[in-house]
Amino acid sequence: SNPEETVLVEEQVVKSYKIVFSKKDFDFNDSENTTFFVYLSNFTTPYWFQISFSWRPVMMLDLLQFFVTFFSCFLSLLLIAAIIWKIKQKYDAYRRRRAHVVEMARFASRPFAYTSVELEKEESPADNSSTKPR
Repeated sequence: SNPEETVLVEEQVVKSYKIVFSKKDFDFNDSENTTFFVYLSNFTTPYWFQISFSWRPVMMLDLLQFFVTFFSCFLSLLLIAAIIWKIKQKYDAYRRRRAHVVEMARFASRPFAYTSVELEKEESPADNSSTKPR
């Protein structure tokens, strides 16, 4: 009855019906809110109605947003990798220090042996006056 309304399906027995509203066919920019009226009539119970609307924007590739997102993710991963690398370096240095301490403790616990060295001064028969050791 309203001249602004458009009839899509009328006087049909419909089991399942699906329609896509495109911007070419309908002008959605006239107002901020677009209203859809759904009139159902002449049905017998039990009956199941499921009416759903979903809005899917036209996918325009925004290069600036893409590169900002890409480089922020890349730099975040690079930062995380650098932090993990520094942690690994510190852990490796800690393990080397601990191994050195264990090695020094093992060296310190070894028994010491004493060796006696006897040095004699020999005099050459040709030069009795020289006191030079050989």
